[in-house]
Amino acid sequence: MSTARELHNKAMALLQDAIIYRQAGEDCAAEDIYKNAFIAEKKAADLVAKKENCEPTRSILYASAASLAYQAKEYKQSLNCIHKCLNGKPSAKIFKETTTLYKEVVFKLYLTQELT
Repeated sequence: MSTARELHNKAMALLQDAIIYRQAGEDCAAEDIYKNAFIAEKKAADLVAKKENCEPTRSILYASAASLAYQAKEYKQSLNCIHKCLNGKPSAKIFKETTTLYKEVVFKLYLTQELT
């Protein structure tokens, strides 16, 4: 079983790959890699969330997972992670960044008519 740190490191490595593919114009490949990065980051966040006194790490990981899900166009998954982030005790900076992402996700869900 992987540790939260290992999962997070895997997610960040995948993120670097996704950025390279997106810059090369390979959006489909980038989305797939973002999705894999999201899955790893969410697993890391879920592992950390089970521990006591896990803030601010828990909120940071859920915010990161939300952002990765957004990049993968997994808007409902992003929204789920945003809620988990904000239900903790995020720092003011993470709170601000996550609420901004929330507005973007809700807008995308509205555009794709998935907001129900």
